[in-house]
Amino acid sequence: MVMFSLADLRCDEETDEVGADEPYVLLTAVDLTSSVAVGGFPVPLPTCEVVLYGPFNDVDEDERRAATFSPFSAGRITKPDDAMFVVSLMENDNGDANALRGIVKGGAVSSLFGSMALSRAERVQRLIADVDSAMGVPTGAPNFDDKVGVQELSFTADELTRARAGELVSRGMSIAGDGGRYSLRFAATPDIWGAIREKWIGLGAHSGPVGVPRGVETPTFDGAGRATPFAGGTISWHPNTGAHAVWGEINARWLAIGREQFGYPITDESDANGGGRYNDFKAIHLGGTPIASIYWTPQTGAREVYGAIRDAWLRSDGSGGRLGFPVDVEHDSEGGRVQNFQRGSIRWTPAGGAVIR
Repeated sequence: MVMFSLADLRCDEETDEVGADEPYVLLTAVDLTSSVAVGGFPVPLPTCEVVLYGPFNDVDEDERRAATFSPFSAGRITKPDDAMFVVSLMENDNGDANALRGIVKGGAVSSLFGSMALSRAERVQRLIADVDSAMGVPTGAPNFDDKVGVQELSFTADELTRARAGELVSRGMSIAGDGGRYSLRFAATPDIWGAIREKWIGLGAHSGPVGVPRGVETPTFDGAGRATPFAGGTISWHPNTGAHAVWGEINARWLAIGREQFGYPITDESDANGGGRYNDFKAIHLGGTPIASIYWTPQTGAREVYGAIRDAWLRSDGSGGRLGFPVDVEHDSEGGRVQNFQRGSIRWTPAGGAVIR
């Protein structure tokens, strides 16, 4: 399963318009492998979506703008001939970009139904022509949006294979017209879905703290949860905790100590009292479902704290209290356990419980 999206665009040469450009991009994406059941038999019925990116306001020459994530996902795309992508670049002049998106989609759907008997190459050319025609429909007054250009976007079989395996695959193109020229960069990545997808988009998608997906969603150790790896972290989900993100050094430490077996994340990484960062985790599979944490600062690194020592530490205001952040992990000491903090330690024994020292 592969997901396609615009990553960014760059103005190489401004158009002939007065003032800075306000470009927007329409990605017409067609999945040729989709079908519907008629009388118990699958009948090919391509699905089509038109995704709007922008308008990007006040774009000057040599300026690059990242796109807000808005993907097209194709579940069974395995080879280039399984899909068609047409990219349209417009210059906004009081027109309605979203209205034009609807017009272009209508033209694309009509094109697909009218070209069922043609070869794929002929269908692509027909789609480009019909999308180009739809782009000329006025959606505002007194000025109309101007076409910069339209062309096909394609990925190779090798690129699709690499994207499904977890690699971020980029494909660039240059579109010129109306006196201007733009460079566009598109991305193909593994598809993600459900609560993990919603969390990822809520964090800023590929421009957020976990970055781009680096693999597909897989079951967790107990079979009850799901997790997806990303370039900068992990999003883990359990029906009792929801989807939460772990990234950076906290993620590295969490992975090293057992990931969901240490506990499912029940918070995203957040600011800690005293200037650091933390995540809380819940061990769903253990009796009492205990909660543990991993705290991080640049000076102390990422350290886990749990059990009775964590309880005593939190009662003394945790990282914002007199002990500060943990500087090592809990370990054996004199018939009990001890953990050191920036300004003291907590020792636990079966007889005496957790005592701050």
